[in-house]
This record gives sequence, C-alpha cells and structure tokens, in this order.
Amino acid sequence: MQFVQSKKALNIAKHNSISAVRLKLKIICAYNVNLDAVHSINGDELSELINSLGIKPAIRLPEIISSIDDFFSGLLFCMKMGSGTELRIDNLEIAETIKGLFLWTDRLGGNAGNMANAMAAQGAEPVLNVPALTKRLASLLDPNIKIPKSGGLVSPVDAIRDAEGPVHFVIQFEKGATTNISGERVTSPRENRLIATYDELNSRICSDPDFDDYCRDNLDKVEGALVGGFHLVPLSD
Repeated sequence: MQFVQSKKALNIAKHNSISAVRLKLKIICAYNVNLDAVHSINGDELSELINSLGIKPAIRLPEIISSIDDFFSGLLFCMKMGSGTELRIDNLEIAETIKGLFLWTDRLGGNAGNMANAMAAQGAEPVLNVPALTKRLASLLDPNIKIPKSGGLVSPVDAIRDAEGPVHFVIQFEKGATTNISGERVTSPRENRLIATYDELNSRICSDPDFDDYCRDNLDKVEGALVGGFHLVPLSD
C-alpha cells in the first residue's frame, strides 16, 4: 500500500483522473474530515461587532484562542498582514461563542474528505474514515464514497450517526477590507482567511473502528492510501 503526503495526494486526486475512471481504483482516505463553517466579513461588520462586544483586541497573532479577544486579535492580525492562518480554539465554550457571532455557510473541510470527493467525482471508489458522520456532513460527500459499516461498505447517507461532528470556523475577508480599531486603521492588502478550529476528533487522529476493521481485513483489495491531517495534532502532544 502506498502512502503519500496530503499535498501530493491532492495532486494525484486531480491529475490522475483518467486512471481512476478506467481502473475504478479503491483508495483509502484518512484521517481528517470536518465541516467548514464559512463567513465572509467586511470592515464595517467587524468594527460594529467588536464595538458591540465592548472589547479592545490588540492586533497580534496568539498561539491559541483562549478568549474572544484572542479570536479578534488573530483576525485583525491576518487582515493587517493579508495573511492566512489556522488557530486552535482552547475550549468548547469559546467555540460556541464564536459559532453564535456569525451566519455561516457549510462547506466540506479536511484533507481526507476533499481528496475523497475529488477521487469519487472522477470514478474512483474512495474508502473514507469519518468517526462522526453527521447528516450535514454526509450531504457534502459524494454518494460514490464508501464508508465502512458493520463489515461492509455503504454510501455516506447510509452511515449517518447521532454525533456532534467537528466544525472549523473560516472567516474570509477581501482585499481592501478596512476597519478602525482603537484609533488604528487596518486595511487588508489581499484577500485571505482565519481558520479557528475546535476539533477534538481530528486533533487526536481518530479513526472509526469499522474503518480500522475494513483496512485490516481488505488490504489485498486496496490500491493505495491518501493520508493527511497530521497538522491538527497539537505540538505539545
């Protein structure tokens, strides 16, 4: 079985489509699949929100989001630099607060999920690890993706579970987005985004027991594996 890094895996998924269609390749995809909650913010909305919360965030990049001030500090830093980054949210309470601040649009996230979708769209048969497959997440997965369940392979909608799936908050901003914070004018030189992540599953590289059983029992039927998500593991671990 061949293992490749996630960046190479995405290239394989996109550029080896002819082989995938002809050979109906069965490819294992692991580990990270999540829901991206996406919101596009402008400068006026950001200013009004910060003022309404009565906070005065500094323009800096925190190592981790331990407060709402940290969240907005990181967002302001990204806007000022025109840079993008991903920051881990320290606890569920802060994650729930961020969730309640914006209107969100659902999008599929995670290396494994996106690689599986790309491969399935080209005719391959990806076998995907999804430890917490919610209804919202299943609706974003290609129906040709296979999910191990009770010794067999089923479509995503047939593997839905009553579980709380991981959500990554993606705050996008456009080039030229401008806000005034504590007398300082911040204008983004380019479009980019801040990703705020509270993901207890993928940060532990969790795998579904049915997925583990399938991999162990069917190695001779699998042509390869695309593996990613290790960037979510905290460095302290």
